[in-house]
Amino acid sequence: ALALRFFQTLYQHVLFGAQHHKSANTVIGFFAAFRATCIMLVLFVFEGSLESVFVVLAISNGLEALTFLATCHAKKLWYFQTRPSWKRLKKTVSFMAPVSGATIIALLLSQADRIIIGHLVSLEQFGLYSLVASYAFGINALAYAPGNVFYPTITHALHNNDKQAAAEAVTRTLNLILTLVFPVCLWAFFYGPAIGSIIFKDAATAIMTLPLWKPLFLACCLNVLTIIPFKIFLAQNRPDIIFKINLIILFLYPLVFAGGISVFGYEKGLFALPALAGILFTSFLLCLQHRGETEKLFAQKIIFKSTGLFVLLFLFYAATHVFITATPTSLIEQLLFAGWPLALAGGITGWFLVLAPLKKRLA
Repeated sequence: ALALRFFQTLYQHVLFGAQHHKSANTVIGFFAAFRATCIMLVLFVFEGSLESVFVVLAISNGLEALTFLATCHAKKLWYFQTRPSWKRLKKTVSFMAPVSGATIIALLLSQADRIIIGHLVSLEQFGLYSLVASYAFGINALAYAPGNVFYPTITHALHNNDKQAAAEAVTRTLNLILTLVFPVCLWAFFYGPAIGSIIFKDAATAIMTLPLWKPLFLACCLNVLTIIPFKIFLAQNRPDIIFKINLIILFLYPLVFAGGISVFGYEKGLFALPALAGILFTSFLLCLQHRGETEKLFAQKIIFKSTGLFVLLFLFYAATHVFITATPTSLIEQLLFAGWPLALAGGITGWFLVLAPLKKRLA
């Protein structure tokens, strides 16, 4: 399943690079629904085993990879070759080597917290941490979509030295990331106990996860902000900067995280995660500011917009948190409880992406 995932991702990014976003997203959406439906049928209807789920994943990934490949040929992307070309690979070694290194380090970082936690806490605490972390860091997927959509535009604009087009693409990406992720993360930050009671349906389990929601979702808020400078460095053919920053964070991770838990205890030590996310975000911004005037403006825009929206939402949620203290019990209450922050996010997104640009054009 993982091997087929590689080819699926490869063909998918060919479509994204050629700016065929609709075709790529259609395939992704269809197979996401197809994969979920097949897994539910295997588990609940046919009462299959875990091995059968992996077989379904392998088949689904293979079909998705073939669909992406067929779409590439249907779009007449003749520059795309199914056979490897060693001559072309030699020309891109300077770009591929640091990208590969940064990818390997990012993979290690994505599992570093679980490796450290597994050696410091009980198996029960490790299981609860992994469960809540899957919800927290799963929200990051919302932020990768705008980054992938606007990345070709940013690359093309920077390659042609079109600073205005690059600034517009970065602004749209930032607006989408902030309005899609920040409201949900801060909602979970404040209402983690109630969310836990909805997800786990067990009061004892929900209570045991109380210390996890705030540090994990605060780290999620900071992690998504690194996507924009990450994409900018890739667009400028500077993956070596990404590699160096990730290498520093990989060195600091066991020192800060394991040290924090050892010194301050499990609950307080978890706040080392947002501290590390803050170091990563700050490192990207500092490198971005020293790249030139255009990059400095990008960094300032990220700081001002993210800080402003974060403070606004933080105050809003803090105020409503005083009035909403009961845990929802019925299905209608749960839907309303889960729906209002998403409606808030939709309203902010609509203002940034529709009303504000329309008002600017009419003026």
